[in-house]
Amino acid sequence: MQDLQNTGMNTEVKIVRAYWGGNDKLKKEIPPIPIYPNQIVFVWGSTNESFLRSRGFDTFLMPDDIPEIYRSYNGQFYRKLLALDTALSMFGEVILLDWDCYILREFDDDFYEFLREKPIQCPLYGQYEKIDESWREALQPGNLNKEGWYSICNDTFPKYTWKLGTTLVSPNFCFVYSRDRSLGKNLIDIANKHGLAGCIEEHAMYLYANCSLDDYIKKYQPRFLYGVSNDESGSDFLVNKSKKLVNEYLENSIKMTHYLKHI
Repeated sequence: MQDLQNTGMNTEVKIVRAYWGGNDKLKKEIPPIPIYPNQIVFVWGSTNESFLRSRGFDTFLMPDDIPEIYRSYNGQFYRKLLALDTALSMFGEVILLDWDCYILREFDDDFYEFLREKPIQCPLYGQYEKIDESWREALQPGNLNKEGWYSICNDTFPKYTWKLGTTLVSPNFCFVYSRDRSLGKNLIDIANKHGLAGCIEEHAMYLYANCSLDDYIKKYQPRFLYGVSNDESGSDFLVNKSKKLVNEYLENSIKMTHYLKHI
C-alpha cells in the first residue's frame, strides 16, 4: 500500500466522507491531514466539525433533524444516506468513501474508465448466515453488543441479502460511486418505507437493486475493490470464510483490478 499521508493525490470526482458521534475507534481512522485535496466531510455536531477543521478538512455541517427512529445506535447509518443525498445534490457525481477504505494505486485513466462503465457502483461482501454466532466468534470481548445490535443484524441480514450456501451476500457501503443525483433520495425513501434498522444503507441498496446476485454484479459491482479485502479473510472464523467466498465469486464473475482496499 502507498504511504497515504504522502500521496497528495487529486481526484476528478468529489470524495465524500461522513462523520458523527464520538466513536474513538472511528476517530483513530481519520488521518492527521487530508489525503485527497478534492474531498469534503459531511459532519454532525459542531465539536466534530471543529475537530475535522483542525486537521485541515473541508466540512459541511449537517442539520440535526434526523427522524426519531434513526437517532438510536441501530439507526446511525441512516446518516450515510443523508450525506450521499446532500452530496449528490451539491456536486452531481461523487464517491462516498469510508474512513477505513484505502488507496492502493493512483486513480489513473483506467480507474475513471471503470467508473464510466456503471453510473452507480457499490461493492459486495459476505456474512455468515448466523450473524450473532459468527460475530461473537470473531470480535473481541470489548466489542459490545450495544442496544441489541447483533440481534437486529441477525434478523435483518437474511431479509436483505442474496444467499450463497451458508453465506449472505450484501452491498457494502464502504464505497459508493454515483452520478445519478436521485440515488440518495431513493435510498432514503426505501429506508423510510421499510423502517430499516442496523446496516440501513446496505439493506436499502439491496432493495433498490431489486435483482439477482449475478445481475447486481453486472450492474453495480465495481471492478476495482471488494466489499472487504482478502486481508481480513485469512483466518478460520466463519465470517472471514464467507467474505473470502464472495471475493472468489466476484473474481470468477468479472476481471478485477484493485485500486482500493476496505479493511
